[in-house]
Amino acid sequence: MNVEKIVYLLKKEGRALSQNTVVKVIGELGLPLWSNRKKRNITQYKRFERSSPNELWQIDVKRPFWVEEQGQHLYLITLIDD
Repeated sequence: MNVEKIVYLLKKEGRALSQNTVVKVIGELGLPLWSNRKKRNITQYKRFERSSPNELWQIDVKRPFWVEEQGQHLYLITLIDD
């Protein structure tokens, strides 16, 4: 989780803190910052590829979010045919 998201979630709960304060607290706890993570080299990624369509699918489902116009919670579902 990055610092901006932590600040946003705290603000939502009525606990407004600056990004600098959040960074300071994370540092005092000895936790790594999202931005300090070691970046992965592109060669470390495993590639998936098939010779024909519909042999391999990737599906990503995001948590429900409220859509005012629909008056209901909806899920965002992404499908990729590799």
